Amino acid sequence: MSDAPFRSGLLVFPNLTQLDLTGPYEILARLPGSETKLIWKTRDPVRSEHGLTILPDASFDDCGRLDLVLVPGGAGINPLLPYRRRAQLILHVC
Repeated sequence: MSDAPFRSGLLVFPNLTQLDLTGPYEILARLPGSETKLIWKTRDPVRSEHGLTILPDASFDDCGRLDLVLVPGGAGINPLLPYRRRAQLILHVC
């Protein structure tokens, strides 16, 4: 078994559904030995569909290799799907 941490990235984007992000985040962040990142194009704050501001801690360029990418629901996700090549596994909450 590998000693490398399980690395997950949760995509943030304007008008995402906050609960679709924060619920899975709570689960993934509690996995022993895991690393969980909030990822967007930049590290600038991103507003959810109802105005909650979320601060990404990694960008597409510096997030590194991920074992899992979780895509929350919300408006505007379709243009972002080309980034799916960066993970072994992608989950989408809709």
